[in-house]
Amino acid sequence: MSSDSIQKFLDMMMELAKSNPSLKITDRLIYAQLVSFRLGTNNIPFENVEKYFRNWITNFQNNPIIEVYRDRNNPYICHFSSKKESSNGSYNIKLYVPLDTLHIKEGVLELFSFLTRENIAHDSKVLSSVRNDNIIIRVSQIEDVNKIVKYIKNSNYLSEGLLNANPFLVPCFKLGVITDNNYTYNIEITKVLASILEELRVRDELSKFNVLYIRNIFAKLSIKCADDELSDLYKLASIALDINSTLQDFANYVIEYQQTSYINKHGNGEVSYNSSVDYFNAAILETFKRYNNLSFVINAVKLYLTIGNVKGFTRINQARKNLALYADKDQLKSLFEMENLDFSIKYYLLKVITNND
Repeated sequence: MSSDSIQKFLDMMMELAKSNPSLKITDRLIYAQLVSFRLGTNNIPFENVEKYFRNWITNFQNNPIIEVYRDRNNPYICHFSSKKESSNGSYNIKLYVPLDTLHIKEGVLELFSFLTRENIAHDSKVLSSVRNDNIIIRVSQIEDVNKIVKYIKNSNYLSEGLLNANPFLVPCFKLGVITDNNYTYNIEITKVLASILEELRVRDELSKFNVLYIRNIFAKLSIKCADDELSDLYKLASIALDINSTLQDFANYVIEYQQTSYINKHGNGEVSYNSSVDYFNAAILETFKRYNNLSFVINAVKLYLTIGNVKGFTRINQARKNLALYADKDQLKSLFEMENLDFSIKYYLLKVITNND
């Protein structure tokens, strides 16, 4: 996305703040503006596309590769999920493919037929409303992003139906890509934008609200933030705001910041049982303190024990890295009844957390 597109959005929000001095600029207000930014093209009507959900579900209902269904809690979302599991247990790379209402009915069928033919593992959704995040494809591998982008570039039908993507995403062709972990990228950047805009308005310095200023703020936050996951997100925002950023820069970011496994420094398996347990318990406690959510920690432990993925644990105080480097997963499995894993994990976590109080 060009810096011109980003600056136009910043100018729009700056003018809103300047013209309405009594209006509090909140993150929710900025988010609402962001997902609808520059949608208008060629007078295309903004129709609700919920009417196509049944057609999409019916089209894929007998396909052994993909499951398509309406969200049980939100009827305005249609899910498209491959039955093939992610190679690393998560789908943290998000590719946004905003299609207009003239192309979305057939475009969705074409797009997810391609993902199915290629057997790309993904967990995706299509929203009923027209906005620049109305199709979100979540994958685990940057190689899959490259395949999808290449296909869309070569599809005249999909390419001509693309709307303008959110300008704060990392650009790739006419699309946008970012990563999410336990924070949502768009929500967190709008929180920062709202805070900056309100502060500049109080100081009567709204003219500073430009791309370079915002990018520098995110770069500084990525260094100063004590929460490693938020720090990574701010780093990604600073990459997205760099007009010279490319998909390769994003790929480098994924490799550096989203890597899910580490090489065991001991190399020959010489890890003591006690040290394994100590680092394991530390990772559990840090993650529970960070999220205060037992279900979240249960899922993190299960992911680690079953496929060795440490991504569910927080990076705070090196908890995730230490677990990957200095613990032995096979030793830790002996702490649990693998045939009754969910109950066994919950029982173990309660002991660890309670004993630490």
